[in-house]
Amino acid sequence: MTNHLSEIEWRWSIHDKLIFNSGVSYINSVANFDEYATNQNRKTLSLFTGFLYQPFHDWNLNFNLRKEFTNIENPPIAPSLGLEGTIIKNTLFVFGNIGRHYNLPTMNDLFWRPGNENLKPEDAWSEELGIILTNKNNSIPKLTVTAFNSLIDNWIKWQPGASGIYAPNNLRQVHTNGIEMSLHFHKEIKNYNYNLMLIIPGVIRPFLKHKHNKKLQL
Repeated sequence: MTNHLSEIEWRWSIHDKLIFNSGVSYINSVANFDEYATNQNRKTLSLFTGFLYQPFHDWNLNFNLRKEFTNIENPPIAPSLGLEGTIIKNTLFVFGNIGRHYNLPTMNDLFWRPGNENLKPEDAWSEELGIILTNKNNSIPKLTVTAFNSLIDNWIKWQPGASGIYAPNNLRQVHTNGIEMSLHFHKEIKNYNYNLMLIIPGVIRPFLKHKHNKKLQL
């Protein structure tokens, strides 16, 4: 697959606490594979805008809007809102995000035999809230704890059919949530940097929602 990308971004400051940015990007994707019945081409024009606001020292609030136009689909506007800040200087930090994510089926989802050209795009709302515990001289590992929640309509999943061959399909609605923890240890010894990271997945509960509000755990 060949991708051609062009992007222009503008950024300007109203004052030292408020920064705006806007931009436009264009991607032309061309796919020519033997596994595709014909050559495929996807053109995507994206418009985006947002701002970064610092209401207090070591606190940041950001808001973004993104709108895409393609030759195969007309996605809705995708907003996102994020916040990060310091509770205890050099020790305790907090962050959070909420946003809409609209994912078009990939070329392989649609056209890689046996693809599914009738796939619908994934439309999701997701939220996360987390804390970071560390210290200034990195004498203890940095601990990150993140709680997350996501509600996805038309989740695209490759599953085996009656013949045992995997093919992509849309699941009606999937709800996942859980908690994830990570430990990151950094040490510099004689001009060498050493990094060790441990990720601990938490409880993740994916549910597939069917008609009559029944739920099946995946």
